[in-house]
Amino acid sequence: MNKLTILTVCYNSSNFIIENFFSAKKGAIGKFDYLIIDNGSKKSHIKKLYKLKKTNDNVNVILSNNEHEFASYNHAIGVEKGLSKINTKYCFILDSDTIFLRYGWDQILFSFFKEKTAIVGFEATNRIGFPQIMFSCIDVKIFKENKISCMPSFENKKECNPLNDTAHQWKKLIKNYEIVTFPFKNTRDYSSPYFKNIIGIEEYYINDELYASHFGRGSSLGSAKYFKKIILPNFIKKAFGKYQISKWINKSKEILQNDKKNFKKLNTTYPS
Repeated sequence: MNKLTILTVCYNSSNFIIENFFSAKKGAIGKFDYLIIDNGSKKSHIKKLYKLKKTNDNVNVILSNNEHEFASYNHAIGVEKGLSKINTKYCFILDSDTIFLRYGWDQILFSFFKEKTAIVGFEATNRIGFPQIMFSCIDVKIFKENKISCMPSFENKKECNPLNDTAHQWKKLIKNYEIVTFPFKNTRDYSSPYFKNIIGIEEYYINDELYASHFGRGSSLGSAKYFKKIILPNFIKKAFGKYQISKWINKSKEILQNDKKNFKKLNTTYPS
């Protein structure tokens, strides 16, 4: 049985899912399961997900169809459904619009897990030392034994903040377990040598080396939010969004391929 499951919650983002899956597959040293929880996507997207499942025996798709008022709830419900189906030792929870950029990404990840490590992930925005649910690997047994939920708790207050948003209950683990986090950079805030002129790309780093990237603008084209003060026809916004996505994907593939050429195998092994 594989030791790792990649879990991603999908909503009309099958094209991102496909890129995510193949970057994981091309960059992994070992084998992994890949579980997609679909939150009510259009039929055209679901069709692509089932095609991915049909052609890859490590892929599974579960339809969730969540229609909660708050997006955080829908995402968390999807994650909880996924975790209830997972029996591997580790689960890597990823947003669909992420791409691995390191060859041996799985081996690098496992090198940080020790007996009492509950989470290895990347810092949530404005929460130093606390991991974000969209890019964190967890020890499944520790989560289940401690009944750790990913659900937010702001439904009645109708106000979201870091203390009640998705995965806020993970802080219960801090007292008895280790949580390892790494920083990320956003191309909105600095001039990236990797993703120049691509807006809103989050770059994830481990020990100062680029590990993965996140489109960071949602599963849609995500261009409208960058044109709030400029009146442009929707077709121009969509064209800009498609162009940015294409640039990001092509550059990500190039980075991963170059890293494979320079790969040096670590001494760490897959967990037994």
